[in-house]
Amino acid sequence: MATRILPRRDTPYRAALYGRASSDPKKRGRSIRDQFAVGEVECDDHSWAIVDYYEDRDRSASRAAKQEREDFNRLVSDIKAGLVDIVVYAERSRASRRLDVSLELRTLCEDTNVLLCYDGRIYNMHVPADRKEFTRDAVQSEEEAESIIGRSQRTARLNAQRGAPHSYAPFGYTRRYDPEDGHLLGQFPHPTQAVDVVEMFERVASGESISSVVSTLQKHRPRASLTSLRVILKNRSYLGVRMYKGQEMPNCQWEPITDDPDWPELFEQVQHILKDSSRKTMRENRLVHLLSGLAWCAPCLKAGKRLPESVLRVSRRQGAARYRCPTASGHVMILKEVLDAYVEASVIEWLSSPAATAALGPKQDVSQIRKLQNRIVSMKEQLETARSMAGELDDDGRPRLSIASLATTERLLLPQVERDEIELSRLLTPQDALLGRLAGVPVKELHRTWGQLKLSEQRRVLRSVVNIELRPASSHGERRFRSERVGLTFRGAPGFVSPSDRSGVGRD
Repeated sequence: MATRILPRRDTPYRAALYGRASSDPKKRGRSIRDQFAVGEVECDDHSWAIVDYYEDRDRSASRAAKQEREDFNRLVSDIKAGLVDIVVYAERSRASRRLDVSLELRTLCEDTNVLLCYDGRIYNMHVPADRKEFTRDAVQSEEEAESIIGRSQRTARLNAQRGAPHSYAPFGYTRRYDPEDGHLLGQFPHPTQAVDVVEMFERVASGESISSVVSTLQKHRPRASLTSLRVILKNRSYLGVRMYKGQEMPNCQWEPITDDPDWPELFEQVQHILKDSSRKTMRENRLVHLLSGLAWCAPCLKAGKRLPESVLRVSRRQGAARYRCPTASGHVMILKEVLDAYVEASVIEWLSSPAATAALGPKQDVSQIRKLQNRIVSMKEQLETARSMAGELDDDGRPRLSIASLATTERLLLPQVERDEIELSRLLTPQDALLGRLAGVPVKELHRTWGQLKLSEQRRVLRSVVNIELRPASSHGERRFRSERVGLTFRGAPGFVSPSDRSGVGRD
């Protein structure tokens, strides 16, 4: 169709150039630059003045889009503000692949007298023929997008069934392609990134904070965040496992990130750390008090309050800092410096004792962990087989396994699975390198080492080895400190609540 001839104006039309690319992994914007080059030719041919460029990289315009198109939204705002006379983009699908968004753009251009130019043609939404053709293009763009989504989903499902990789290569892996036809040959550990991946897992397992480990990732990805690192630490691809919609798929076509036989145990150890709710409740860099969030009000716990709701808070009265009960009634209160000193001295004394060495010493060996893992898998497979047989009929129309037999199987196996999973969780509880360095050291040396620790490190030790409860004074207004007011339960002793269980209810 012939290009529409626009009326002459005393001032040139103000043109906005819009470009979009669904995929731009290397952030080079080549496709968008090509789109802008097409638009610049159009503007040069018609003597339009380019007022701005709007580009959305790595942004889909279909219903499958997961991110906002910031520059498209900015373009819409500028159209409403009267800053644009004509919008130029290379082809019909660049503006949108959703019919509803295209119709909103059509209405906006009609209301504001803004023209559209794409595929070498100018569209005026006040002209019925242009409205009709634009609408037809919008419908076709959406149909194309739906076809692309369908093909992508089928490809993803097929690759999952084959155990083949899909989408981008995980950090630490690289992919090789056939130089002749470009087909994927496989996914392999990256020569340098793979080493860093293993190092990050080892550092987290040894007790380092995630915020300190993220610097290793930032050597390769300067904009990496704590969230980025957590995604990597949870990625089961590093085990040589193909995941699809939360399920492990058979026949994975790539190897684990390392051939170290202890790698699966290290990976699971890190998962245990990441699930530790106590690591997410406080931001250590914002804390200035040793026992904030670590010491609890004993009456609150006895009343059945959840542990996080029972932690002591710091308040200042007459210039002195005190730990106090979080409730309005205030069950307990004590001078901050007094409780800090007592807890520090008690913990240092415990760390030097044989009890600390026993509680913080090495766990069971790897063979025991593997034995439990294999037994759990075997029992779960038996349960799945039994449930499957109970749902299948034989030639006579009867279940291959009776409901009574299934119930008996579950009654026998489920408690064993639960016990073994609890034991496995205990064995996988990470050994903090800092705790290992402190356990069994003489008291005199421990006092010196404790004073050299950062506040965050001191708190990490306390959280890991002791439960602290503050009890009410024996009489109202009592000022003399009595050690009976402070209940300390150390790791390994009956009643100790581990950090990962501190979201539970109060204790008797």
